[in-house]
Amino acid sequence: MSKAIAVVEDDESIREMLRYYFHSVGYGVEDFESGEDYFQAVHDVQPDLYILDIMLPEEDGLSILRRLRASPRTEHLPVMMLTARSSEYDKVIGLDGGADDYLTKPFGMMELISRVRALLRRAEFGRE
Repeated sequence: MSKAIAVVEDDESIREMLRYYFHSVGYGVEDFESGEDYFQAVHDVQPDLYILDIMLPEEDGLSILRRLRASPRTEHLPVMMLTARSSEYDKVIGLDGGADDYLTKPFGMMELISRVRALLRRAEFGRE
């Protein structure tokens, strides 16, 4: 069964690129321009993994991460931060805030896909 990835990213070109590459390796993708868009669709979307940008309109990715971790429905799902915020402090805040991985922009697609596969493997192993 194909794994589903929810991407919350305000840059349309990055969303399109992620959608294209993830589809090319067999993943389903639902993408959202903002946290508000995601939470409005939350009843229809139950992904296997989240990819969140930090710098988003209205609600930032760290706030979305806190909401995901606070919900019994999503607290166990893997979350990757994919962001231009690249300082050590930003990485620590994201990882200590509950992210399972943190990758900075610009990024390589092969590395991103490899990290996503690793997160999904660990999540699957944890459910057994």
